[in-house]
Amino acid sequence: MKNICKWGLIGLLFVFSPPYIPAGAAKDYYNRGLHYYNRQDHANAITEFSRALRLDPSGACENWVTGSAYLNRGNAYYNKGDYDRAIADYDMAIKLNRNGPAGVQAFKNRKDAYGAKNAILRDRLEAAERKLGAASAHYENGFAAYNRGDFSTAVRELNKAVELDRSLAEQTRPYLAQAYSKRGDRAYQDGEYTKAIADYDEALHLNPDLDKARSARAAAVQKLSEPKPKDNMTAFGAQNARAAAPAEDGHNNIMALAVSLSALALSGGAYFLYKKYGRAPMTLNSRPGAAELSDEALEQMSADHKTARFDMRLRDLLDAGNYNKALAAYASKHPSDITDGDRINLFELHLCLGNYDRAQLVFEDIKGNKLLTGNLELCRKLAGLCYEKAQIDLARALSRGIFEAMKPAMDIRNNPGPYYNFARFSQDKGDLELAAQVYRLFLETGQDGYRDVISRYNSLKGKAVQAAPQPRKFTQSQSPAAFQPGVSISAVVLGGRYELQGELGAGGMGVVYAGLDRQTGRQVAVKRMHSSLKEYPKEYERFVGEAKIVERLKHPNIVSVHGTLEQDGDTYLVFDYVEGRTLSEILKEKKRLPLEDCKDIFRDVCEAIHYAHSNNIIHRDLKPANIMLTGNKTVKVMDFGLASELRESMTRLTRQTMSGTPAYMAPEQYTGVVKRESDIYAMGVCLYEMLTGKLPFEGHDFEKLKKARSYREVSAILPWLPGGMDAVIDRALDPEPSQRYAGALDFYSALKNL
Repeated sequence: MKNICKWGLIGLLFVFSPPYIPAGAAKDYYNRGLHYYNRQDHANAITEFSRALRLDPSGACENWVTGSAYLNRGNAYYNKGDYDRAIADYDMAIKLNRNGPAGVQAFKNRKDAYGAKNAILRDRLEAAERKLGAASAHYENGFAAYNRGDFSTAVRELNKAVELDRSLAEQTRPYLAQAYSKRGDRAYQDGEYTKAIADYDEALHLNPDLDKARSARAAAVQKLSEPKPKDNMTAFGAQNARAAAPAEDGHNNIMALAVSLSALALSGGAYFLYKKYGRAPMTLNSRPGAAELSDEALEQMSADHKTARFDMRLRDLLDAGNYNKALAAYASKHPSDITDGDRINLFELHLCLGNYDRAQLVFEDIKGNKLLTGNLELCRKLAGLCYEKAQIDLARALSRGIFEAMKPAMDIRNNPGPYYNFARFSQDKGDLELAAQVYRLFLETGQDGYRDVISRYNSLKGKAVQAAPQPRKFTQSQSPAAFQPGVSISAVVLGGRYELQGELGAGGMGVVYAGLDRQTGRQVAVKRMHSSLKEYPKEYERFVGEAKIVERLKHPNIVSVHGTLEQDGDTYLVFDYVEGRTLSEILKEKKRLPLEDCKDIFRDVCEAIHYAHSNNIIHRDLKPANIMLTGNKTVKVMDFGLASELRESMTRLTRQTMSGTPAYMAPEQYTGVVKRESDIYAMGVCLYEMLTGKLPFEGHDFEKLKKARSYREVSAILPWLPGGMDAVIDRALDPEPSQRYAGALDFYSALKNL
């Protein structure tokens, strides 16, 4: 019985006793890890610390501080540059010993690991930005080379641009195809048919619709397949003087000349006999059964051949800069034989020779020419030449021809790059009126977010009164005189109530006018909406319905909407006129704001957002440009729901994937999801920008940066701010909506308590 009790007790001790750890083994591994770590052998240190942790998962390693093995292995990972594993070990040390020395040190080290990880990411982003900058430079150089006719440089530079930035591929494709085709033409003219075929192949690969390149390639292939004559006799038995044997002395020259004259005489005699007696029944090149050609067909073939030879010779003279010889060549042509293409060449010739009066006369004949208006690159080349020769009026007339030809040829919604480059070209050349017309087209088609279109358009209005084109021309059968050339805006009254008094500016939703409400005598602002929206009834009804919902918002910190009205095919949005400056304008001037000023502004913004959310309205496009500060420091939030609703409508019309202002959008908005928490995220971005003068996420892929929380903490930029500032912004910018502040007032409460 005693033995049974003894063995039973031993069994219970075995069952409930902890696993056996070899005496001192975990500690030995731990000490060896420290030894390797002190010798900077981090790989072996990680191995030894890992062995110690397998024996003692607590990381205490027999009477050492709990979590210390995780802390030191994390340090080794950190020194090897493996920041993700270092952060994981630091997290484990904090979990095991949060308030102990290992946990406290791990918390500090984890912050350094995050900082090092973000620094690497920033370096990569900066490298990517430099790469994009280089791509943009190559892109501009390629277009400049193309415009001056240096197609080899254009091909090289445009290819480099695409190699550095693949997003440029589509907008570069048509120009690169044309550059290859033009270079192929040059090679063809030089007799380098193999090179010409290679260039035509590249052009057709980029743009299979280049029929001219396809025909030229076929001609080059035919040239290569033609058998070379074995002697110096042509196919018709006439000797070519240029192909004759080289003359080594005067005697040989005389002989060559005599042979040539004899050949010409024989050719002339043969032609005389042919005209008198008709074709011989059998010639050297005829074959039984060959179809006979009529006299008219033969004469037409001869005329076409002469025209082709003349055009090639003229182009060679132009490319070589022999303008006087080229002009003399035209003197040999009968006036009735001058074609539309000849007139375009004469225009270019007179410009190059400085005969500007004659160039002006020729231009009157060609300005409606389809060969000119249908060739954008030719128009651009001639316009550049006019600017180079200081013929501003001619240059601007040609530029307007380019613009009119572009609109039916390419949709700005699908291909905005060429329009933007053309507007920049016009602006750089001083044609502010035309540049403003192109920028206005961006606004009217919902492309206001493209690059810096809005700021450029608004800056032009102050420099040229006529810079902005009239939004629309009405026929005499339409009642209002609004927007007709020569008619003052102040003469327009909308709905018999709102009198327009002048243009205030342009934004993403349309053109803004100052107005007067004749019933109340109060100042109002009137926006003329995008005309393209009206073309889609469902989207239009959706927008009008949103406007009616926003009309319900009556709050001292919200710019009230009075309603929408229609007149003569256009839609207008009437709202409060607020005199002041936008927060974006203030930040542009002051760079950053003191914390107390940020709190004051945010108090009113948060109250406005809270009120809107209480009425089930989400702003969706909150940013400094939509926050106005009046003269008495009152804050007004603008464009509640309407800006985003219009953008989303235009997004659906243009089949894009998202809308909004990318820098301020919450991560979920990139997938088309909009929540109240999306406004909280945008407010967090605004607060960061107000404090630091910078956006938290600066780079190419906003969505990726936001999901990774890859931004520099405010305390690292402004170390004197209260300690809790990072936590406040970090919560607002959480990628997960449920982890952000529950409401706008909660956000302000956290900020106010700092």
